Amino acid sequence: MANKEITFYTHPSTFGNGYFPESPPYDRIAGLMIDGETLWAKPSILAEENNYQRTDTEALTLTLPGPLAHTTADYFRDFYADPPHFYTVSNPFAERAAQSNCHRFGTTVWTNRPQGIHEATNIASQIISKNQRLSDAAPPLGQLVAFGTIEAENNLWDIRDRLSYHTQLSLGPDRYLQVMTFAGNMGLSHSLEETSAFYRGKHPPIEVFQSVGVEPLPADAQAVDVLRRAFG
Repeated sequence: MANKEITFYTHPSTFGNGYFPESPPYDRIAGLMIDGETLWAKPSILAEENNYQRTDTEALTLTLPGPLAHTTADYFRDFYADPPHFYTVSNPFAERAAQSNCHRFGTTVWTNRPQGIHEATNIASQIISKNQRLSDAAPPLGQLVAFGTIEAENNLWDIRDRLSYHTQLSLGPDRYLQVMTFAGNMGLSHSLEETSAFYRGKHPPIEVFQSVGVEPLPADAQAVDVLRRAFG
């Protein structure tokens, strides 16, 4: 598929969600345009974010591979557009299967197919299990970056000794597309160092892994069942 232009309309934010408001700085995606269609996000639960007028946002136009651009736009349409096409809930501790989070977004775009939230968590953990630590070079366009650890005690997220706390999708050097935690905003980060430092402060020891050289695999059914029983 040919390349495709996509425009993101952004404003600065540090908001996670209503229960975990703290986040590394990023640019919230308040809207996007693709194929002549403009989509705007539904109102935020954070009042300050709703003070931004559409004319206050900064437009960033990128030329991306067609599948990457379209899958990103489809995910925004499903979970963030006003109204969203997918059923969503605002309480990040309720109805996990209906939530948006970083793993669901990242693995959906990386595999170019919709992923359930539990399946996505397991796929992100599979990336870490391959032990492809991030080098000094920026990860290639369209690759996933996973912040996590090989060893995790009392790991409820997976039946193996690996755990992914956060994932981002590389759009090139210093530009990483992500969803901020459960039911959080979609946004653009500009520093892997800031993100890794943030998660190291909360969940040491955190390392940074990448999907380069990792073949996208289906979720492990046994691990997904553990996640579903643990978190609903």
